[in-house]
Amino acid sequence: MKFFVGALALLLLFSPLTACAQQGRLDPRYKATHRLLVTEATPVLERQTGVCSGTALGPHALITAEHCDTTSFVLIDGIGVVQVLARMYDKHEHLILLVDGPVLKDTIAAYYDPKTYQMSSVGASVFFYGHAYGTKFPLLRRGYLMGFTIVPPHEKSGDSTGSEVIEMPEGPMFLFDMRSAQGDSGGAIYDSRTGKLIGIVSTTVPGFSTDAYGLQFTPEQVARAKNFGGQL
Repeated sequence: MKFFVGALALLLLFSPLTACAQQGRLDPRYKATHRLLVTEATPVLERQTGVCSGTALGPHALITAEHCDTTSFVLIDGIGVVQVLARMYDKHEHLILLVDGPVLKDTIAAYYDPKTYQMSSVGASVFFYGHAYGTKFPLLRRGYLMGFTIVPPHEKSGDSTGSEVIEMPEGPMFLFDMRSAQGDSGGAIYDSRTGKLIGIVSTTVPGFSTDAYGLQFTPEQVARAKNFGGQL
């Protein structure tokens, strides 16, 4: 009997992570998420400087958090080392990397329409996929939009890896009832109802919220990302 109770407890303990991983694999947006390891050299990886998540916006374009951008070479899971050929910013802690190398995964996060984009209302259901440290596949996290806070000028905060302090852009930051962990920075947050990409994991309040700014890329920037062919 004790063995049965112990086994049941272990099953309940690990089943949420298993369910997230399996459920994620049924959603095509799962395939758009990549683990990004930034590195200082190629093809020899002398020293990895961090780990983040990124989401394919085009065959050679990734959207991630700006604080994940530390070098010109990125090791992408299943792809190998690619070189960053160009960068596009929206001044809200978001970054689009245009890279060379093999084509990214077939699934592209094509849900962000800058012409009709609008942040969802409080209570809206959201989800994101992220490469939490130690996971083999992107994990699905679900939650809802709790509200927002105003970030004052020169505010500093820990990023979602907990490994560095970054200066946050001034303006409204949205708070989501989801927990994030090391490696989730740069993960794409989607509105569950519309399927639109509405934010990028920027930072976190441990045990309370995952935080993100609204996306502010222009239609021209998004179009360039979707059509970039891997060379300048």
